[in-house]
Amino acid sequence: MAPGDPLPQFIAPIFADRSGNGATWAGGEFLWTSPAGVGTKPGGWSQVADTGAGHSISALDVRAGKGYAAWCGPCWPGYVSETGFARGLIANTGAGWKQLTLPASFPNRYISGVALDPADASGKTAYVTLSGYARHWMVGPVDPGVGHVYRTTDGGGSWTDISGTGAGRLVDAPANDVEIVGNRLVVATDVGVYVSGLTGGTWSRVGSGLPNVITVDLSVTPDGRLLAATHGRGLWAIPLSGLS
Repeated sequence: MAPGDPLPQFIAPIFADRSGNGATWAGGEFLWTSPAGVGTKPGGWSQVADTGAGHSISALDVRAGKGYAAWCGPCWPGYVSETGFARGLIANTGAGWKQLTLPASFPNRYISGVALDPADASGKTAYVTLSGYARHWMVGPVDPGVGHVYRTTDGGGSWTDISGTGAGRLVDAPANDVEIVGNRLVVATDVGVYVSGLTGGTWSRVGSGLPNVITVDLSVTPDGRLLAATHGRGLWAIPLSGLS
């Protein structure tokens, strides 16, 4: 990436385009793409969007050039100070990459995961997960992290909290990643992996052997398994058929 990115995260997101067109996407302050993968093949890397000075991309998902990228900056309130945290999203649903204006109801917390709905070719339907339990993010004595999974169907103009309520709600813990598997939504949290329908609301644990451990990344393999990467307990796999 010449001349390089000024502010990538310690673990910067980098993904292959979900359409299988051979392009690769990566994020720092800038959103980058390479039409020929991660090497130095003809075409190389190019900047396609700028999240803004002092911002770092925290999560992204792209399909056939359309997608969403979340950013933060400063990213860690409570670690350095309790002030200055900012977050946002850029999106391309067919008219180029643009900053989204998030509604007041959207939590002011770290956006940790993004997933495009493959059934919506317009790119307007997407999901995001939110993390963060520093004092800056706490909104009440009972639910310090209200709202962990949000869904948009209009390209980011409006967002719905699909974390659920009552007995079927998603566990009230930081959420770290999200994957769409057929007609199921899978979310990695600080206490394991949970699954729901695509409109959320009612959640259940995935599988029976995965420990209640911080799960930081989800991926689907070509041979039909969901992989869950944990913090300190290794890599776990479950057949996709086990998500139903």
